[in-house]
Amino acid sequence: MNFLRKIFKKEGLLFILLSAVILILILLRLDIFSTDKSMETQEYSTLNVERETCQNCHIQNTGFSEYHNPKLIGCVSCHLGNPNAETKEESHKNMVLIPGNLSDADATCGTCHKNELHKIKHSLMTSNSGLVAVDKFVFGEANTPDGQYHIKDIKYTAADKHL
Repeated sequence: MNFLRKIFKKEGLLFILLSAVILILILLRLDIFSTDKSMETQEYSTLNVERETCQNCHIQNTGFSEYHNPKLIGCVSCHLGNPNAETKEESHKNMVLIPGNLSDADATCGTCHKNELHKIKHSLMTSNSGLVAVDKFVFGEANTPDGQYHIKDIKYTAADKHL
């Protein structure tokens, strides 16, 4: 420790350095920097989209990414619906207008992107765990601001109503 103090000459800098090292070790332990190796070998194939009737009406839709191009994967792989129907009402039955919503993601995005969906469902941005935890702590409803919560589980306490 004396050796490090001589190098940095300030305990504050030593504290910051040790804190950064501990944080990096924790993040590495949580495997937050790793990439999903299974996705690197995933092959994308062209689906048989010739049979989908969606393109009969929606021919002018553009702006899709390479992997989400309806010419390659069709429309129903993301939007569901009935790909063989001849009328608008039949085609759009059980269709998901915005397939990226988490409420429908298991049936839409999750069919191809299982790993990503799992990460998204458990992310802090989805659960708002930090916001709820700090709010409950400030309102005296929790003993620590580090609790694990999900925004969908809030009820009618003062802290919950504050959110």
